[in-house]
Amino acid sequence: MARPRGEVRLALKLAAAEEPGTARDLAARAQVGFAAARFTIRNMVASGELAPVRRLEVPWRCAPIRVYAVAQPRTEAPPADCGEALQRVISAAWR
Repeated sequence: MARPRGEVRLALKLAAAEEPGTARDLAARAQVGFAAARFTIRNMVASGELAPVRRLEVPWRCAPIRVYAVAQPRTEAPPADCGEALQRVISAAWR
């Protein structure tokens, strides 16, 4: 059984649902520390909860800053020949 999601993750997700923002914006809106937010946002992007939606050019930094938003869930339909592939695997296993 998996552990429940932490408070920082939940607060960041609610902040991103309000409006997309940079890691610093989301941390301020969620009222969590920047270091915890940066670490958690990296994990949320890896798990598919947040997605970078664009890059923001700022004058005080050489590289653009990522803007994050809540990721849209993927809806993938199973392949049309899924039943046939399953039948082949089962029949090969019984031989």
